[in-house]
Amino acid sequence: MPHVAITMIPGRDEETKLALAKKTQEFLVGELGIDPKFVSVSIQDIPMED
Repeated sequence: MPHVAITMIPGRDEETKLALAKKTQEFLVGELGIDPKFVSVSIQDIPMED
């Protein structure tokens, strides 16, 4: 079960993050030939200072 964790600086809205997660999932599904239910993606905002 692949899991992709994306960290980025704050500033993007939830719609943009959801689209990124969906495209990332679709890419892995296509590349690995697995069911989407087995691929998870999380996105976390990290302050630029960190």
